[in-house]
Amino acid sequence: MSVKFSDSDTSATGYLDVTILMTSMPKRTFRAEIDLVSKSNNYTGPRMNLTYLNRNTFNGAELLNINLAGSFEAQLSGKDKNLYSYSATPQIELYIPRFLVPFKMPRTRSMFVPKTRLSLSYNYLK
Repeated sequence: MSVKFSDSDTSATGYLDVTILMTSMPKRTFRAEIDLVSKSNNYTGPRMNLTYLNRNTFNGAELLNINLAGSFEAQLSGKDKNLYSYSATPQIELYIPRFLVPFKMPRTRSMFVPKTRLSLSYNYLK
């Protein structure tokens, strides 16, 4: 979003023209990340993170985030050389731009936007 102020072309003083430029975000995005992990216990290996993001999922300004992370690490030196571990972590998050509560909330005007986050994840480590 960009806001630009300029003097008004009218002969009256004290007026400004305001130009607001807004660009929309893409509804769906996909991101892939690859990292190299090196830890103090001599475990080293690759890590990958895949993320799918869907804005306005149910046509109510919701945000759906699906993430899958995985890594493989091997101990390359030290007394326990040739040990390895791997992990997989799927995660689903849904952000809803209002409070979801089992009771009626009074409607108030506020400069803060309420949010409810629902999250489900699992971590497999071996």
